[in-house]
Amino acid sequence: MTESYLEDGPFKGLRRPTPQFTPPYADLAFDRSKFEFFWGMATFAFELPDPESFPPFTITISDEDLRTSHRFVESCRELAGYETISAEFAVSISFESGVVSHTSTQLSREQMRGTAVLFRQLHGTDKGSYNTVHSILSRLTHQLDDGWRPQRMVILNAWRSAYGALQQRTVDEIVQDKMYQHAGAFRGGKNNTPTDLLASHFNGDLIHWGDRRDEHESHDAVDRDLRQLEFLRSLGGLAHFYFGFSLMLTHGLLIEP
Repeated sequence: MTESYLEDGPFKGLRRPTPQFTPPYADLAFDRSKFEFFWGMATFAFELPDPESFPPFTITISDEDLRTSHRFVESCRELAGYETISAEFAVSISFESGVVSHTSTQLSREQMRGTAVLFRQLHGTDKGSYNTVHSILSRLTHQLDDGWRPQRMVILNAWRSAYGALQQRTVDEIVQDKMYQHAGAFRGGKNNTPTDLLASHFNGDLIHWGDRRDEHESHDAVDRDLRQLEFLRSLGGLAHFYFGFSLMLTHGLLIEP
């Protein structure tokens, strides 16, 4: 089989990573290759177990748990089809005669706001959020002792650990950290975590003109576009995580999408 290599970005020239399992909802994507790239990088970063290897529960699931889980799955499937999740983002900066200029790829405000609102339902404290459905799987796992509890715990713990990491760094940054560590080199810190970038854009512009508006509006045009680039990468990475977790729900609770 012919090997494929990355052609641009910080990993240019490296062998393209292969996803450990079929990228969740890649069949719904505008661009399947973006889903494959994320899960290839996530395989290198985390080596997560296949979400569809989660053993199904053999007890009756309450109507409310099923309703909540089904909402999460449907929201993930809808979000996977949004162009924003597959789009290519870039910011180019040049210096000439002491003048800084820049160009950037831009999504429409309609696309940005629509994606942010649906993502926020998965990411926040809504009834159909990740926190809620994770609690459902965790509770049922502890409730049922059918011999499969250890395997369920291993899978849940691995995914929970990856979730914590993706709230602090994007998958690209996590892979770069591992490469630096392998080479024995030092890598500097990061000013903006995904958690902070999401909060700043959600509460300073896209969803609420709230307590982060002064901070959000204080950046110049270049910094604003760079932060938007980081924001979209952060949102995309966590969205892919939610897509994978939703497959754990469909398999564990035998939900038909």
